[in-house]
Amino acid sequence: MQQSKTRREQKIHGLRVLFYALIFLGLAWFTWHGIWAWVLFGVIVIEIGVTAWDFVVEDKTRVFRPMERMTHLVLSMVGGAYVALLIPVLTEWLRLPSIFIRAEYGLWSWILTFLGIVEFAWGIRDLWSGLALARNHSPALSPRAD
Repeated sequence: MQQSKTRREQKIHGLRVLFYALIFLGLAWFTWHGIWAWVLFGVIVIEIGVTAWDFVVEDKTRVFRPMERMTHLVLSMVGGAYVALLIPVLTEWLRLPSIFIRAEYGLWSWILTFLGIVEFAWGIRDLWSGLALARNHSPALSPRAD
């Protein structure tokens, strides 16, 4: 049973991190005007939902050490801050015609690109790990109890 929860947790981590990669890379080089602002908002809402789901699964999977729990708190606060700072920008973008516009924010674009690439690699790693755990513990590979 624990193995099943671990597989699910790894897959959820991978999914969540891929959403981070999309957000980082999308904001590094583009402005999301009109309907695209709603698309970006939807991606953020889905990411928040996946993060909440991840917290529930993690709490059922393992016991956190206090430092890890505090780290999750800080990461959640940082995530809330980026959403809070992005809301006025999205509100402004909603008023504009629906189009992606290439943007460049100097060093910030490159920092977000680096973070997006790292997040993408980490998300693939977590998804792969969850899938590998599923393959290694599939009923076909498990010894039969005759």
